[in-house]
Amino acid sequence: MISRHELGSLLLNWHGSQYDPTYAVGSFYIDNNVYPNKDVVEECIASLELDVSKYRRIQKGERVFAYTAHGSTDDLKTWAGYSDEELVDCIEELTVIVGSLREYLVEDYTSLH
Repeated sequence: MISRHELGSLLLNWHGSQYDPTYAVGSFYIDNNVYPNKDVVEECIASLELDVSKYRRIQKGERVFAYTAHGSTDDLKTWAGYSDEELVDCIEELTVIVGSLREYLVEDYTSLH
């Protein structure tokens, strides 16, 4: 498991906006704090797992729809300019992030009860 601070830094690199759960959790973790709401951490995990799923679909050659700051696109790979190597890197990094989030989820919220 990576440190909470490092995980917070990674989460802040992946967030979509200041209004999403990834930003919320990352902003607490970067200061080595537990996020006070388990449901938001679970939403963060679900959001990142959806990203992993999208990247895996792109790897298979599927065109993936996504909302962007400028509207929407039906081809996330082309819009974002991902190379095949970058997709592999994204999947690997997100897999580490999600695994660490799950470990902190158990550690942080099991100890509260």
